Amino acid sequence: MKKYFIILISILFAFIFQVNGDSIRVCNSCGYEIIPATARFCGNCGNAADGSKNPNVVIPEQDNVPTTTEKAISAPDSKPSAQELIKLPLGEEDNKILIDAIQYYLKKSLIYFTKSSSNPYSNILTGYFLMQEADGLLRILPQNDSIAQEKIKQIASKKNQILNLIPKDNNYKCPRCKGSGYTEFHYLTHTNEVETKENSLVCALCNSRKTISKVYDKASINQIITQAKHEAYKQKEDNEFAKKITNRLIMSRLSTQQKSAYMKATASPCDSCFGFRKEQCKKCAGLGINKCTNKNCNNGYKKENKANNKGKNNIKRIEQLTMFNTCTDCKGATFVKCENCYATGLTICMKCQGTGKKDICVSCNGVGFSECSKCKKNINKKNDKNRACTDCAGSMLVLCKTCDGAGVK
Repeated sequence: MKKYFIILISILFAFIFQVNGDSIRVCNSCGYEIIPATARFCGNCGNAADGSKNPNVVIPEQDNVPTTTEKAISAPDSKPSAQELIKLPLGEEDNKILIDAIQYYLKKSLIYFTKSSSNPYSNILTGYFLMQEADGLLRILPQNDSIAQEKIKQIASKKNQILNLIPKDNNYKCPRCKGSGYTEFHYLTHTNEVETKENSLVCALCNSRKTISKVYDKASINQIITQAKHEAYKQKEDNEFAKKITNRLIMSRLSTQQKSAYMKATASPCDSCFGFRKEQCKKCAGLGINKCTNKNCNNGYKKENKANNKGKNNIKRIEQLTMFNTCTDCKGATFVKCENCYATGLTICMKCQGTGKKDICVSCNGVGFSECSKCKKNINKKNDKNRACTDCAGSMLVLCKTCDGAGVK
């Protein structure tokens, strides 16, 4: 009896020594501690201690014990991966980022509107493009947001005001006086010869201002707009809000309707007039005036052809001679108002017919999206009923492939 008692005590001490001497083992499958540490299988999940599954053990469905990995993902301070994030709809945090970005773009646009420069149109258009980006982000917010809807109306009104300011070169040199502000004075001598006295008469065209207004041509406006777009792009990319939008994959997580609304608000205007609805008059090259066509007009004046028979021996006297009379058509300006543009230097854009927009997309009739043709085709097939569509992800709507959701092309 004493012999068996000694053996039992030895086995007990050997077991205690082994447990205390080895480190604690954790299951690679569920993260629970393996007790005893020498066990081959986990007492919690039934899988092998090295992580391989035990084919003889079936885990009940209700036994959903969170693992260490799952706890880390669900922790408040953990960040979801891009694959997990792209499946989530926009939440309050995303909308807050959008609102901050909208306020940033509107504030920046106001700065450019009031910024002084040698070319004010470049600053005005830079502010326009920044405001356009804010308009696009406002369309992403919920439609029941009354503040966002009011902002959209205010932006639309401001955009119309800007598009009425047709870019003009207000420092164009006067073609009548060549920028001097004065023209020559014509008179006849006693020998009936024409003489001129330069810079002695105020220019009848510019009224000594030396410059007149000229509407920019298409190439010049394109250069101004390209410069403004580049400046707006720099302001859009070099700020924390754009980076937050990119990091949160907000633009990738939009619904089809939201993507289309954003594309419509930020769509490019007419390629010919750039949204101004009018373009430079081809007949007067944007000056609003044309050269006088009166045959008797000689640089704004015409010579008097009157016979003088009152003097003795038909001799003309100097005091009886008069200077050239001003032309009845141009009034001495050598230019007359352009009848083609009514002296404005502008005509209605022939490409957009004065709308300032591109042609409506015929594929979607301007909506920007349509029903998913793939889902419509396979809707009655049994195998495809429960399968997520790769084109629309189950939303049954897709962006128009012709206009990419903008509604115009």
